[in-house]
Formats: sequence, C-alpha cells, structure tokens
Amino acid sequence: MPSGQGIHLPDEIVEFIVGWLYELPRHRTPDSQDHRSPDLKRQIDLWAFCAVSRQWYRVGLRHLYRCPALWENNSFALFMRTVKGASPDLGSKVMILNLQKLQHQSSPSQTARLISWTKKGLRSFFAPRVSFATNCLAPLSKCNNITMLDLSLVGGRSFSFSRLKKAICSLPKISTLRLPISVPITDPNDSTGQWPSSLWNMHIGGLLIPTVMLSFQWPPNISCLTVSGCLDLNPEVLESLLGNTQLRDSLKSLTLRPDNRYIFDDSSAILYEMAALYHLEIPVDLMYPLCILPSSFDSLPIRHLVLSKPYDEEFWKSASNPDDNSFKNRIAEDIYEALDEGESLSNIWTLGVDPKYKPWACEHQQDGIEAAIIHHLDDFLDEELDEMLFEEMGIYWASG
Repeated sequence: MPSGQGIHLPDEIVEFIVGWLYELPRHRTPDSQDHRSPDLKRQIDLWAFCAVSRQWYRVGLRHLYRCPALWENNSFALFMRTVKGASPDLGSKVMILNLQKLQHQSSPSQTARLISWTKKGLRSFFAPRVSFATNCLAPLSKCNNITMLDLSLVGGRSFSFSRLKKAICSLPKISTLRLPISVPITDPNDSTGQWPSSLWNMHIGGLLIPTVMLSFQWPPNISCLTVSGCLDLNPEVLESLLGNTQLRDSLKSLTLRPDNRYIFDDSSAILYEMAALYHLEIPVDLMYPLCILPSSFDSLPIRHLVLSKPYDEEFWKSASNPDDNSFKNRIAEDIYEALDEGESLSNIWTLGVDPKYKPWACEHQQDGIEAAIIHHLDDFLDEELDEMLFEEMGIYWASG
C-alpha cells in the first residue's frame, strides 16, 4: 500500500468499534497512579477515536457527545462554548447530561441554557446541587424525550413542589423521577393535577408529613418507590406513606435506604397491607421493626428480598462479635422459620445479602436457608418463574 494512504473501513465496522469503545469498562484500581474518572477516560478515548480521520469523526461524533464528562478542570466552560450555536447541532447529540459533580463551575442561568441546547436528544438529566433553580424548570419542561430525571441533590428551596410538578407534567416519556429532598411537600393540594402516565418509578425523601403523605396523589401507574434521605422515618410517617390507597394497592417494589434518619422507635406491620409488593430492599437490621422477624403474621407476597447495610451500623458490628455468635444465630433461626409454609417469608424466591453484613454465623446456616428458598420454587409453575425474570434464585451477594 502506498505510504500515507489511509485504511478505509465500512461505516458499519467503524460504528461497531466506537460502540465497543464507548461500552468498554474503565475501572480505577487502588494502586493506580491515574486518578482520572472512568467517565473522563472514556471521553479521552472517544476524542482520540474521532481524531483518526474524517470518517471516524463523522461516525463517532454522536458517541463523543452522548454522555459528556463536564466536571473535570474547565471542561464545563469549554463544553458550553462548543455547543453554543454549533453547526452541526452538537447539543442535540447529548443523551445523558450529568451535572451532579459540578460545584461552582455553573450558575442557574448557565444550567438553564445548557438544558435548552440539549433538550432535543436528552434522555437522562442529573441536576447539580447549587446551580439549579426556578428558571431551569421552563427549559426542562420542553425535554420531550427525557425518561429519567434526577433532582435529588438540588439544594435550597428556590422553587415550590407545585411548580416542579407543573414542569414534570409536560414530560410525556418520563419513567423515573428522583425528587429533591430539599423541596418539601407541605400541602396535599400540591400533588393535584395529572402526572404523566409513563411515570412508574419515584424516589422521595426529605421532610415527609404524615397527613400529606396519606392523601398524596401519586402517578396513576406508579409501581416502584425508593425512600432515601428522609429526615424522620418513624412508624407514623412510614405508615401514612405506605397506607396511601394508591401505594397500598399497586406498589410492587419498595426500597428503604439506610440513609433515612430516625427510623423506627417502634415496630410496624404496614408491609402486610401491601398486596402487590414483590420486591423489598431494606437495611438488614429492620427485619424485626418491620415485623418480618420473628414470623407472627400471615405470609408476605414478597418474591425478592434484599438486605442492605444496617441502619445502625455501629450496633450491628458490636452485636456481631466473632467470639459470640448468639446474635446472628438467633437471626438465622428466625429467617429459617419465617421461610416455612404460611410464614412471613414463605413466598421468597431470591435473597440478596450484603456480604459484609451476613445475617448468619456460618455456611451451614446459609446452606439451610438457601435450601428452604429453593424448595419454594417447586410450588410454582415455570411460566410464573419465567415472568419474574430473576437472574439469581436462592441467595446471592448484593453490592454494598
């Protein structure tokens, strides 16, 4: 081949290469001297790919702008200058806009402009803590293709919940919404109005007022709820939240994070009123306050139980003394008994456990619990098992 003549590949091959490069895992290792984030490494790799030739630039451009890393050095300012009035329309190629790691690189007006420039192709938006305000809601309401909206880190009280909901109601494709914990819902009427029918997954936290939560109007098709960063999740709050008629009858998946505060000064059996609940994720030390253990009520409908890190981590560590297994022995015995027919966990098919906080003392106990779970599967039809699409049956290690 003559010197200087480039190798031309079909666009399909180049597309395959850049797709592989985009999805390539990039992990930080503890002993690595490279402190760049995986997202920044991906951005650098894609930039180098696009520099190979005009063909590779043309094919790789949409991947380069698909999920920009904007928090390193002055990358945010450079990106703003690049997409402003760019030809071709580079902003429309952005599908994932993550501004959560920004500190003071942006302002509310800059965030609003950036949302406006990227609204055409935007699918997922992660709002920054300090530079998202009321003026961002108008351009946000025009992001007709957005499916995931994360406002969880937004600080201050720069807008009301009613104004936020008005903007969200204009998003026809949104499926997942993480509400800001800094914006309280203080009036039951704040939730009136029609939520998008596509919205089924919500995250809520901050200040939850029992009387408001009891009558709160949830999206008509909500089936998945995560409670995180709640300022006070005592039994009254949780029971008013889950006692809401919509959630009580239709909620299929519930996650209670360990970062909620003041969880339980008393026990609650509210889970036994959740008729459709098949997925439950809770801190491992909440099995007793939630009356899952010891089994003394009817069986729960739960198929998939995940036990995450404990809410009271210090107590768990002190009680789990390796020289005295009585604490974990009692928990293991209660779990095993709860798996019997008609008991609280008799419908469980899969159990996820944080390996650092195993609720048993030895492998023999683990094997017995797993055998009891697998035994449940014999009572169900293959069609029902296939419908759940669980990748793991029995016990598996859940990420911490």
